[in-house]
Amino acid sequence: MIRSTMTLSLAVLGSMLAASAFALMQVSPDARIAIHFGIDGQPNGFAGPWVAFLSLPAIAGFVTALFALLPRMEPRAGNLAHSGKAYTATWIAVVLMLAACHALLIAHALGYAADVPRLVTAMLGLFLVVSGNVAAKTRSMLLFGVRTPWTLSDERVWQRTHRLYGWGSVCLGLALVGLALGAAAPLVLATATLLGLAALTAATFSYSYWVWRQLQTTAR
Repeated sequence: MIRSTMTLSLAVLGSMLAASAFALMQVSPDARIAIHFGIDGQPNGFAGPWVAFLSLPAIAGFVTALFALLPRMEPRAGNLAHSGKAYTATWIAVVLMLAACHALLIAHALGYAADVPRLVTAMLGLFLVVSGNVAAKTRSMLLFGVRTPWTLSDERVWQRTHRLYGWGSVCLGLALVGLALGAAAPLVLATATLLGLAALTAATFSYSYWVWRQLQTTAR
């Protein structure tokens, strides 16, 4: 499974590099390419063509190498093997999201109209839906998943915490996609994203501790 995922990831990376080569031929060497956008969707950070068009492929290459190497570094290798589908689904989701952002950057650089805040919010929402759907299928490990002192100490805490995270992630993801497809203003999209992620993180962390305490009390 890791090998087939690696092949798919490299294919996506190759497509990103091909798109970069095409984009480099379309702009002048001294052009300033927008690489960062404000909440209002207006560019507020720029770079030369080589940096602009090769940064995201470089990040995708690093992510691919990292996901490929983590199974060799994971102390709980058996649990990672049992979490293979969730692991590879997350791997591909991350790479595809980077590829989509890369395509969006190139489209903007070549003059195509693109509502950056709305598209980025939708992509993040889809990623949260994917990660939430597979979260409950993982087992405790040190290098992947929701790792708190309590989830790592008890498999039952890990499973219940990831079940909560899964539901929360899917709900937040669907909400963000709905806002992105609707008429929500850019400020609303940014606020919903930041508050939603903060709430999901706080709830997951707190719940893992609460479950652990409950189990400790029951054991006595």
